Amino acid sequence: MEVSVEDYKKCNSSHPNFFSNTGNTVYHLNHSGYFYFMSGVSGHCERGQRMIIKVISSDQETNSGGEKSSASPSAAVLSSGVFKALLSQLAMSYVASYVFY
Repeated sequence: MEVSVEDYKKCNSSHPNFFSNTGNTVYHLNHSGYFYFMSGVSGHCERGQRMIIKVISSDQETNSGGEKSSASPSAAVLSSGVFKALLSQLAMSYVASYVFY
């Protein structure tokens, strides 16, 4: 589920901005900024099953020298791939919690 920063900090899953438990969910990161995700299963967030994703728009990206860098379509695809990898890891942690806890 996607939650507010306040709910993320408190591991409060009672008022999610977005919720899905189908296993086949697509979530669009449709603006720059932070997105906060956590498991809604009792105790999972407290055991670390949560993540923050920071989306940077092309006009916000800078390299270490302070110069703006150009974003390319391939960078957007890479970000999508990273996001899918993070969600996969979160899902595996969810399954593992049932096996090991």
